Amino acid sequence: MKPRVYIDTSVVLVSWNFKHIVNFDKIKLFNSVNLRLGYPTIDIRSPLEFTGNENNH
Repeated sequence: MKPRVYIDTSVVLVSWNFKHIVNFDKIKLFNSVNLRLGYPTIDIRSPLEFTGNENNH
């Protein structure tokens, strides 16, 4: 039996730039261009989503 190989090509961009990068409409635009050019979509997130502090006030 051959071993299975799994390669994760997920891309996550983390940025504090909410005006130009971490913006829902911009993310859709970035990913539409990527798909049109044959590239994978990217996941764009705020650093707060990785620190677990998004609910702390």
